[in-house]
Amino acid sequence: MSPTRNKDVLEPALTIEEIIAKLKELQQDDDIDGAHVQADWIICNLLEDLGYTEVIKEYDKISKWYA
Repeated sequence: MSPTRNKDVLEPALTIEEIIAKLKELQQDDDIDGAHVQADWIICNLLEDLGYTEVIKEYDKISKWYA
């Protein structure tokens, strides 16, 4: 089962520069699966902030597998 995203427990909206910095940081993370989960959350939150809530609702219905 995939981890559940809960926007209420995540950070407030980030700037583009902050998002890029976090994604670059995750590129260096040795925990590949954990980094992927965090990157998914960052991208999904960005899409929600841009108004693509319905897209994210459907994306969240897809089963995800992280080792």
